[in-house]
Amino acid sequence: MDEWLMQKIQEITVEEQAYLDGRTQVEKDVYRYPRGRTSADETRQFEVDSQLFLRKGKLITVRHHSRFVDFPVHQHNYIEIMYVCMGEITHYIDGKELVMHQGDMLLMNQHVRHSIKRAGAGDVGVNFIVLPEFFDIPFQMMRKQNVIADFLVGILRQNNPIPQYLNFQLRGQKAISNLMENMIASLVNENTSQKEIHDPAGTSVPGRRDAGSGGMYDQVKISVPERRDAGSGGMCDQAQTSVPGRLEVSSEDVINQYSMGLVFLYLIDHIDTLSENSSHNYEDIVIQSTMKYIDAHYRTASLGYIADDFKLSLPTVSRMIKKETGFTFQELLMRKRFQKAVMFLVETELPVEEIAVNIGYENHSYFYRQFKARYGMTPSQYRRMHKNDEAIKL
Repeated sequence: MDEWLMQKIQEITVEEQAYLDGRTQVEKDVYRYPRGRTSADETRQFEVDSQLFLRKGKLITVRHHSRFVDFPVHQHNYIEIMYVCMGEITHYIDGKELVMHQGDMLLMNQHVRHSIKRAGAGDVGVNFIVLPEFFDIPFQMMRKQNVIADFLVGILRQNNPIPQYLNFQLRGQKAISNLMENMIASLVNENTSQKEIHDPAGTSVPGRRDAGSGGMYDQVKISVPERRDAGSGGMCDQAQTSVPGRLEVSSEDVINQYSMGLVFLYLIDHIDTLSENSSHNYEDIVIQSTMKYIDAHYRTASLGYIADDFKLSLPTVSRMIKKETGFTFQELLMRKRFQKAVMFLVETELPVEEIAVNIGYENHSYFYRQFKARYGMTPSQYRRMHKNDEAIKL
């Protein structure tokens, strides 16, 4: 990460200084709206409110995670994406401990309740605070149903809200880290430029919000300029998203939307980095589909079909199958083919060569060698030995 950017996101905020000075609990009024204690405070859920961080008309902002305090159980009324820039951040969700390291990413919808272990000075995480409308373009970039597309669809679920989260262990995925850090840098740079415009003399106090901004403690906001004149041209003008009651989304926002979409596409290609998820196990879906596919198409089955069906790279789907089953795709396919072979040998009078072709082996010599290696005898010997078996042992 750029040294300038790392310095900016490591700065001690006013809130963090309070914890260093002795405050032991999170001041919840910093995060929830409306502010002010009531008699119901002890029982109502702690919900972090986007109104305190997003100006009207904005879809996204970033804010670094507050360190030096245990963050209590809470949820958000927005989508949160945490990216760990340095050190480690530990979340607790549904009784699970999720330890995130540098380069890892956690996506949570607005229904997830979680807490966060106290982070030290060297543990730096950046929270993307995002409204659902922001994901219109990233969702359009999804090529087919996948775990991320399902997550984005779940964001819009109102009648039956379900907590959903995706935790990716991305250490070493340079393309993804570059995209994430570029988005963070653009937002931090935008915030710095705004401070220089409003306070050219440099008299602003770090960590202090501008009057009437509606934000708190060094939040970084996206500036949304007025709508550009019609006919100005350019891809971003065509891609602008109209949100009822809001300004047109700026070209800077659209760039961030496409950048996030690229991040999601990279994540799909590295789906094996998904270490924890809430709703359903994506790996299980892939494996179940693979087994059904092999069962129905064992004669002509290919790994490429599965990769194309799930829009995954061949190495990715190959690693996933090996990890979840202990076998390669080819080993699973061969296992199914020979299950069929012994069934044909015992239950039919088909010639051995015809059986070989029926299960996908045009090379009869290869079939004979593999059969003998697996069962310790030739197909004809197996047929004679098991002809009267009531059940075939596969």
